[in-house]
Amino acid sequence: LGWVKSVAADLSSPPEVQRITSYDNYYGASPHRFIELEFADMAAATRYFDSDSMRRIMGEWQDYGVNTDVHVLVQRSDYTR
Repeated sequence: LGWVKSVAADLSSPPEVQRITSYDNYYGASPHRFIELEFADMAAATRYFDSDSMRRIMGEWQDYGVNTDVHVLVQRSDYTR
């Protein structure tokens, strides 16, 4: 968790990210930590993930976790309230 705190500002400070939310698995199963990032559009997400700080952080993920994946999802309104 120390590493997560050390990169929190780099994850949340770029103007491209609208919202960042972190979840821990309540039951302690893997994956234990899930980080959700929300962007206005794909162009903003691309700029965010192409930044030097994000490339560095993503390069370090495998040093701090067993399962590391990046998924790009489009939010649908089917179940949104």
